[in-house]
Amino acid sequence: MSNNFGSAREQFEQEANQLKQIIYQLIDGGQIIMAAQMLEQYAILNPTDPDLDDLRGMLYPDGNQLMEEEIPEDYKILNNIETIFILSGIITKRTGYIDSVLRKIKLMEEKWNYKPVLMTCIHNIDQRQSQAWLGTAGIGQVTLGAETRVLNVYEYFQKSYVEGLENKAVYSDSDKDGIPEDDTANETKKYYTGYMGSLRTVRYFKDGNPIKDMVYDDWGYLNYVRQYSPLSEDIYDIKYYTTDGKICIEALFRPTSEGIEHEKIFLYNDNEEIIFECKSSAELAAYCLNQIIDESKFYMLVVEDGLMSKAVTEIDSKKKNVAKCIVVHSIFLNDAYDKKSGPQKFYEYLCNNHKKFDGIIMLTKDAADDFKQIYGGAEKLFVSPHPYPHIISKVDFSKRDPMKAAVVARLDPLKQINLTIDIFALVVKELPEAKLDIYGKGPEQENLENKIKALGMENNIFLKGYTDEPLVTFNTAVLSIVTSAAEGYGLTIMESICNGCPPFAFDIKYGPAEIIEDNKTGFLFPRFDLAKCAKKIVEYLKDPQLQKTMSENCYNAASRFNTDNFLKNWFSITEILYEQKNRRN
Repeated sequence: MSNNFGSAREQFEQEANQLKQIIYQLIDGGQIIMAAQMLEQYAILNPTDPDLDDLRGMLYPDGNQLMEEEIPEDYKILNNIETIFILSGIITKRTGYIDSVLRKIKLMEEKWNYKPVLMTCIHNIDQRQSQAWLGTAGIGQVTLGAETRVLNVYEYFQKSYVEGLENKAVYSDSDKDGIPEDDTANETKKYYTGYMGSLRTVRYFKDGNPIKDMVYDDWGYLNYVRQYSPLSEDIYDIKYYTTDGKICIEALFRPTSEGIEHEKIFLYNDNEEIIFECKSSAELAAYCLNQIIDESKFYMLVVEDGLMSKAVTEIDSKKKNVAKCIVVHSIFLNDAYDKKSGPQKFYEYLCNNHKKFDGIIMLTKDAADDFKQIYGGAEKLFVSPHPYPHIISKVDFSKRDPMKAAVVARLDPLKQINLTIDIFALVVKELPEAKLDIYGKGPEQENLENKIKALGMENNIFLKGYTDEPLVTFNTAVLSIVTSAAEGYGLTIMESICNGCPPFAFDIKYGPAEIIEDNKTGFLFPRFDLAKCAKKIVEYLKDPQLQKTMSENCYNAASRFNTDNFLKNWFSITEILYEQKNRRN
């Protein structure tokens, strides 16, 4: 029999011990803040290590936390404000909008000494693992400190967010990973490992079909029980449990053409009696917020995920010390060029209920103008573009490949990478040595691979896969290409400019025209004018002096996107909403 439980645990313990030795070295070297951040990440991963008390004693000899700096004088109003950013969840391969939220939180922590809350709304058995991962992201991605306040709605009700839980993880039956075991007639069960090598799931089968999963968290507590339909093997019921073994949430599901979705969610009290009923995680999040919000502060609730819109609009109307906001990260219309096309699924609730929000924050002026023209609400609309929060390190231009172009994007139909390939095939006809590196993953990968082969571009165009380090990519190329049908802002355009890599972009809604200074920090082209774009790329690649000049222009323009400008703008929005709500109350 296999011994996967034991081997996984041994690997975890070896890696954890290495991390612990690094923490000791940081303390010895006087790097106390970094050591404290790494210690809290380590404590999430290995909370029962007896050395934790020793390490904390070395860092906090008087029993106190590291002294926190005060909020700067110009921003003292923030002492009266609790900001809560609301997402569906944290994932390791983050999308642009998730990264932008984490950037905001990081900037507020570092520049203002202010600590907002990151609230996640969907259940995630690996929430702690995801949170720990945020401290070790790749180059160019945001890393959050251990002090960042993260609250998951399900963990809140399951009471698994509290400190001091006893580790009950049991490593017995360690040779049974994935091995069926006879239970009763026609019934079997399998064991599966999880994070840290502990028991994660016991799956029960009847006549070869799954009927139930018992799922345990990293501490060994029963986290939820999942029931399968005997006819379709679809999940139809999940019961979530508190750390003291009581049911706290039950979710019923129904099948749809796109998978399964919530039919009802029930919330139970400590006596296991139903006290609340809803139909979505967003509504459950609203109930959670109602428990958290008190009269001691003003709350700025910021939805960063359109599907979670109800999390703020369903707040108890009696709570007047709340500003309900939403950030629109992507295109809010089905067709950005057709104002009658109706709202995208992500923003359908917003567009139909925009009067319920106190603030609607757009990334571009063009998008705000379109929203105002269609739905009105000018007094609620604000514009807050993304910042560029990284230190800009100029790359010696001689180290760039003078024939290399780059793309960083999801391989999604909306990004129209197929048109980028068509453009570059025209470039290669004039410049056979030209190269294009495409970084990203997505549903279009196979189609793009076939297109590259059909055009005979295997030696010029390369699909490089997903990257955690987009800035490294922009630092090696002399141009980037953007052929999207539309964008919410175009985060990679800004990143490309700030790394001295001029973008060649279709003049689309929304973003490129507000980010790129045409013929100075990049080039704009009419949509679908492939020939004009290819011609300009050829001219550019043939002119090393133009490449160098425009690269310098990009570096010089990067100050437009600096964090100070962003924070001033964000504080202004916060202050306006704070004063408006106080006047009304």
